[in-house]
Amino acid sequence: MTQTTQMEKAFIPKKPVSVTRLKKLQKHFELMQEFMKEGLSPKAASKKSDKTVASAKKNHCLKMRPVSDPYEIWQWEDWTWFVRKKWQADDTKLFARWYCTVFSPICPDGEEGDVYAARVICDAKRIK
Repeated sequence: MTQTTQMEKAFIPKKPVSVTRLKKLQKHFELMQEFMKEGLSPKAASKKSDKTVASAKKNHCLKMRPVSDPYEIWQWEDWTWFVRKKWQADDTKLFARWYCTVFSPICPDGEEGDVYAARVICDAKRIK
């Protein structure tokens, strides 16, 4: 049986938690160890780790924008996507979704709804 350190004991949850939360705790713990190897105190390492984990996942495109001021505009032939909201911070995820207004030959007045980011990125070119 392995002996746990005092720092490891601090990260053992006292009640059941989700897998996502455990992954965040593990990432926080690993970052703290790295920062402490650099010579930071445990308290300073914890603060720096908190900021690093929080900034890595922040979604700056979560608020809905009007069609006149979208986050991005993508175009492919006669199709134009106005990205008004992004549900995930990372566009490279397999099922990342965007809320878009799409203008096409089929719907020249535009149509709104969710689209998969990968579908737009692989076909279209970003113009804004």
